Amino acid sequence: MANYLYLNKFNKNGNLAMNKKVFVTIGKESLKDVVGIAQKDEKLEKSKPSVVAIIRSNKISYKFNLLVEKDVSKEIIKEEVIKNLNVNLLNQCEAVPFDISFSFTDVKK
Repeated sequence: MANYLYLNKFNKNGNLAMNKKVFVTIGKESLKDVVGIAQKDEKLEKSKPSVVAIIRSNKISYKFNLLVEKDVSKEIIKEEVIKNLNVNLLNQCEAVPFDISFSFTDVKK
């Protein structure tokens, strides 16, 4: 499994390679300020991380494992995360091919 995504640069300096950890961080930043997502504790985050980034065929695949508040629209959360992810990726690098999958778990009170 690849650890780097190679970005073509349109200048004569060559290619830029970004580590998978960078994309995980960009994914986590995309979750900030999204209403309805509950924070995970460290123990749960280690066993089931909220953001997993996988690089295959120079494409990034995001898997979001989100803990959400009850009675929150999961479709709205998806839209917000996708919008934030698009903005964050374009701010950090050129256009990157990616796909996203979500899994939701409701907060138990």
